[in-house]
Amino acid sequence: PSLDDLQLYVPVHEAGGASGYRSLTAGDTRPWNDRVVKHRNHVFRLPADREAGEWMYLRVQSRSVVTVPLRAWTQQGFLQSERDSQIEQVGRELRRMMPWLKAKEV
Repeated sequence: PSLDDLQLYVPVHEAGGASGYRSLTAGDTRPWNDRVVKHRNHVFRLPADREAGEWMYLRVQSRSVVTVPLRAWTQQGFLQSERDSQIEQVGRELRRMMPWLKAKEV
């Protein structure tokens, strides 16, 4: 989706019991090379040491209609989903090319 600016606030626990939030940023207005995960969608890498019941906050800003599909994956689940998606896309492309390929055989 086209989202201009995203900020994900993730809990941070520091030595001595201090805590707060760290901001992770993404969005279409930011350079591609600034993305931590180079992906067609906006992907945040979440800290592995999160505690159960901790809250994260997502701020979204855009000049167009805002639709924010959210999904939380393990790293392995994300990679598997990407592989499946790529295989499906190759299958769609091959089916789209079939009439052209058959016409070339004749």
